[in-house]
Amino acid sequence: QAKIDKKVAERVAYARKPKSKALPLLTLSLIAIGVAVTRIYADTHDGVEWTTYVAVALAITGVGLVIGTFWGYGGPLIFLGLVLGLTLAIGSALPNGRIGAQQPNPATAAAVDARYTHGVGLLELDLTDVSDPTELLGRTIVLDNGIGQTKVIIPEGLNVEIDSDLKLGQINLFDRSVDGTDNLLKTPATGTGEKLTIKIEQNVGNVEVVRS
Repeated sequence: QAKIDKKVAERVAYARKPKSKALPLLTLSLIAIGVAVTRIYADTHDGVEWTTYVAVALAITGVGLVIGTFWGYGGPLIFLGLVLGLTLAIGSALPNGRIGAQQPNPATAAAVDARYTHGVGLLELDLTDVSDPTELLGRTIVLDNGIGQTKVIIPEGLNVEIDSDLKLGQINLFDRSVDGTDNLLKTPATGTGEKLTIKIEQNVGNVEVVRS
C-alpha cells in the first residue's frame, strides 16, 4: 500500500509541476517557417490552395506531438492539432480552397470555361457581354461551389436549360424557387433546337439564375 501511495503522490506532484512551454513554442516557430516556405513556393509556382498551408501546419504539429511523447510537454498541441484537422477536413470537402469572390465576365464564347469551381464565397458568371452567344449553344457549363452564393446572368433570348443541385439553402431560377435541404430544381429550355446547358452544384448557400 505504501508503494502505491508513493506512486500516486509522485504522479500528483508531476501533474502539478509547471510544464515547459519549450516544445509548443518550438512547434509554432517551425509552423511559421513551414508556412513561409509554402508561401514562397506558391509565389513561384502559380499559387497553392489554402488547404496546403493547413496541411503543412498539421504535419508539423503531428511531429511535435510525437516528440512530446518522449520529451517535453505537448499538451497544447493536441488542441491545435484538432483545430487544424477539422479545418483541413472541411477544406478538403470543398470543390477547391478558393475564398472570396470569383466573377468571370467573358467577352466571347471561346473564353467561357466548361467548368468553374469555387470554395467559399461568391461565384458569379456573367454571360451578357459574350459577343457571340449563339456559339454557346450545344455546350454544357458546370459551376461547382462549396459555401456561399452562385449566380449566373443569362442574356435575353439565349435558349438555356438549368439543372441545379443545392444541399442546403435556397435556389432561385428565373421565376421559380425552392429552399430547404437536398434541393433539386431544373428549368427546361424554352426554345427548340440547340441549347446551352448550365449545371450548378453547391453545398450550402444560395443559387440564383437571372436574365439581363
